[in-house]
Amino acid sequence: MRRAAKTGESETVYLDRHVSDNADAVIIGESVVSGSLAAALGESSGITSRVVCPVDTRGDLLAAGDAAATDEDEIIPLLGKARMIIADPLYRPICPESARFIPLPHEAFSGRIFRKDIPNLVCTDMNI
Repeated sequence: MRRAAKTGESETVYLDRHVSDNADAVIIGESVVSGSLAAALGESSGITSRVVCPVDTRGDLLAAGDAAATDEDEIIPLLGKARMIIADPLYRPICPESARFIPLPHEAFSGRIFRKDIPNLVCTDMNI
């Protein structure tokens, strides 16, 4: 967003990140928010993340190495090597026990069950 503000050009900066099968983390979720979270983790902490998008999305909204998966049978093999998984709590049962699970509830998936646990991921400091 900062680059777009400076250049005036629309950019999808989160697509610039490095993605591999050996990523530190897997983020299961919608492509734009999950890709943005993956980019932020990489920039702030050096954590490499792969996005697994379980909902319909345009292919150009996923970085090379990210994956679109429509059901649990497609998602499970994509989780095997992850040391950390960030996803809605309803995904916990399909995640390997060896991975650290970080719940990130999404109202469109788990509904109101975890509403009180949904964090505000939007930056409130907009000093560009």
